[in-house]
Amino acid sequence: IRDRYMTDKPFDRKKSYGLAVLSGILLLLSFPPFNLGSFLAWIAFVPLLIAVWNEKNLKMIGRLTLITGLFLTPVWTWLYYELSFWFPPFSSWLGLLIAFAVGKGLYTEMIEKYWKPKHLPSKGLQYLPQRLQIVILPILFTASWFLLLNIPGIMKITGGLGFGSLAKTQWLNPPILQLASFTGMYGITFLILIVNCAIAYAIICYKENKRLCKQSIFVLLVFGLIFSLGFASIPEFSTGNVNSVIIQAPPEEGDIEDLYVDLSREATKYDPKVILWTGWMLEGPSIDLEQFSNLSTETNTYMMGVGGEEMGWIVASPDGKIGHSSWAYHYVNFVNEVIHSEWDKLLYPKIQVLDTEFGRVGPLICMESSSTIPARQLAKDGAQFFTIFTGTIGFSFPGEIGGNAVYRAVEHRKPVILACPEGSIVVDSYGRIVNDISTQDIVAGKFSISDETTFYSKYGNVFGWSIVGLAIVLVGYNFYLKRKSPFKYCQNCSAKLLKDAKFCSQCGKNPDKKEKGKAGKVHKYGEMAFVIITIIIILLLAGVL
Repeated sequence: IRDRYMTDKPFDRKKSYGLAVLSGILLLLSFPPFNLGSFLAWIAFVPLLIAVWNEKNLKMIGRLTLITGLFLTPVWTWLYYELSFWFPPFSSWLGLLIAFAVGKGLYTEMIEKYWKPKHLPSKGLQYLPQRLQIVILPILFTASWFLLLNIPGIMKITGGLGFGSLAKTQWLNPPILQLASFTGMYGITFLILIVNCAIAYAIICYKENKRLCKQSIFVLLVFGLIFSLGFASIPEFSTGNVNSVIIQAPPEEGDIEDLYVDLSREATKYDPKVILWTGWMLEGPSIDLEQFSNLSTETNTYMMGVGGEEMGWIVASPDGKIGHSSWAYHYVNFVNEVIHSEWDKLLYPKIQVLDTEFGRVGPLICMESSSTIPARQLAKDGAQFFTIFTGTIGFSFPGEIGGNAVYRAVEHRKPVILACPEGSIVVDSYGRIVNDISTQDIVAGKFSISDETTFYSKYGNVFGWSIVGLAIVLVGYNFYLKRKSPFKYCQNCSAKLLKDAKFCSQCGKNPDKKEKGKAGKVHKYGEMAFVIITIIIILLLAGVL
C-alpha cells in the first residue's frame, strides 16, 4: 500500500503532460503567423523528448505525442479554405480532419516511434545502440518528408504538405536560410530536428550522469558554424532595377474586376515593368483575356495572372501577345490523369518558362510552390525569376506561402514575386523581403534579374537522397542486430525476453503478436472507416472532375 500511494507517479504524470503542452505551444508559436520560429523552433521539441524519455508506459507516450500534435492543427487550417473553394460539400469536416491527422501523424508520431525512452526500447528500431539516439529521429523524419514531397505523381497530392514543413519556421531567418542553396529546405528541417535532439540529450545526459554530452556539443558547434557562414555569405542589400506591382485587393463583394483594373492603372505611378493580379481574376465571369491584354497595352506593362484550370497561368505583353502555362503540379489534375492513364503528365509533367523583355519568368501557383521539384525544373530551363500566385487565405497561409517564396528564392538565387490576397511580397535572391511600398490593395517592390546557379540548382537533392540512404542503412543495421541478438522485445509491452520465449513474463501475452483489447479494436475499426470514407471521397471527386 505504501509503495502504491507514496509514489511520485502522479506528479511525474502531471509534469509529463505539462511538457507535452509546452512543446505544442512552442511549435505553434514557431509557425506563421506567430513567426517566432527563428528562436523557438530550435527548442520546441525538447520538452516532449524529455517527457517521452522519462515515461515507462507505452500508452502514455502515445497520449503525450497526441497532446503536442493537437497544437499543430491550426497550421493546416488553410486546407478548409482550399477545399471549400474547390469542393464545397466536403470542406467543413474533411479539411479539419486532414489538419489534425497531419499535425499528429507527420510530426509527433515519429517521436513516438523513433525516440528511445529511458526504460524501454524505441517502438520502431528497437535494436539500434544508444549512441545513435541523436541522429535516428532527424534522419527518419527528414527522409519521410523528403519522399512525400518528391515521389513522382504522388507528390501532386502530398506536395501540399510542404506548406507546413518544419523548415517554414525559419523563413524569416536569412543566415540559416542560406543552407537551402546547398541542401534545399530539407537540410534546414534536418538541422532543426538534430539541434532539438542534441539539446534534449544534453539535458538528459547531464541530469543522469552529471557530465556534458560530446555528441551534443559537436552538433551545437556545427549549428553555430552554419549560422556564421550563412550570416557572412549574405551581401549588403542593393536596390533592384525591375519595378513590380502586385494588386492584392481583398475579394469583397462588388465590382472586384473594375477595382483591379482601376488599381492597375493607378499602379503605373510606380513605373512598373510587370503587374501581377492575385487570386483567380481571369476565371469565369471575371475579366476576359481581351480586356486583360488591352490593359497590358494601355499601361505598357506585362500583366500576369491566373485563370481557371483550363486557362492556367497567363502573361499578357504590351504588344498584345498572350502566353499560357498549365498547372502542371496541381492536385486537381491527379484523378483525371489517373482515369485517362496520362502517365507522362502525372509522373513527369512539363512546366513552362515564359519570356519577357527583361528576363525569363518561371510561373508557379500556390500548390506548385510548396515542393522543390517544379521550381528546380523551371530554373534548369532558364528561369531568371519566379512568380507565385494564389487565391487561398487562412489563419497561417500567408506566412506559409511566403515561406515557399523565400525558399524557392534561396535554393536557386532567383528573386520571387508572391501575389497573395493577404501578404503579397517581393523576395530577393537571398530570401529577404524587399517590397518598398505596401498598402491594403497594392504592393510595389524592385528586384534584380539573376543568372546565378547554386549547388542545389545544378545537382538537386543530393542531400535529400543521402538522408534517404542513411535511413535505409539504419533500418538495415537494426535488422542485422535483430538477427544477431539473443533477445527479442514483446510486441505488447516491450519487455526484453529470450528469443525462444512463447509468453511474455511481464504481460503474459504472445510476445510475437500485437494483441488489441476492446479499445484497440475500436481504434482499428476507426482507421478502417477513415480509409473507406477517403476512398468514397476520391470516387466522388473523380465524378466532380
